Amino acid sequence: MQSLAKARDLAEQAYRAGTITLTDVLDADRQLLAAQDELDANRADAARAAVGVFRALGGGWEPQDHIAARHGTSRASSRTG
Repeated sequence: MQSLAKARDLAEQAYRAGTITLTDVLDADRQLLAAQDELDANRADAARAAVGVFRALGGGWEPQDHIAARHGTSRASSRTG
């Protein structure tokens, strides 16, 4: 990711110096944004996988309705109460 950010910065400098076209700068931007998007997608997949493992091992959470039913209260009364 750092190398793509540096390449993008160098492309902008080269564009300002007149040695490359704007298309080249935009291509460097596209490559950087694509890599950032892929990294974010991978992080989201890893988070979803971690939640799946946690739940499969017996951890997890219950919706508020189930918790309230188990304790004999409703969601409305637990908020006002």
